[in-house]
Amino acid sequence: MRILLCKSHFAGPVSGSDETIVSYATNLKQGHQLVVVLLYAPAENDQYYARLKQAGVEVIAIASHPFLHNLLTRATRVRDVVELKSCTSNNAYSPPC
Repeated sequence: MRILLCKSHFAGPVSGSDETIVSYATNLKQGHQLVVVLLYAPAENDQYYARLKQAGVEVIAIASHPFLHNLLTRATRVRDVVELKSCTSNNAYSPPC
């Protein structure tokens, strides 16, 4: 069975949710194909990341830096505003909404 455990990022040195995900991952790895998916890449010296690597758990990061996530989020918001303005204009050349 393939199991994905997902989280945005590791929160820091004392985090109950980080501890839980590492515990689940290391225990469920036995007998299952397990991957921890993070939105942001962890620091190389992060204690939770180190424990997952030591246990042989695969860790995948979707965005290498929070800046990329913020940029994509803002671009999506700008697109939504532009689409909304074009839908509310009375211009005969506006695309249908």
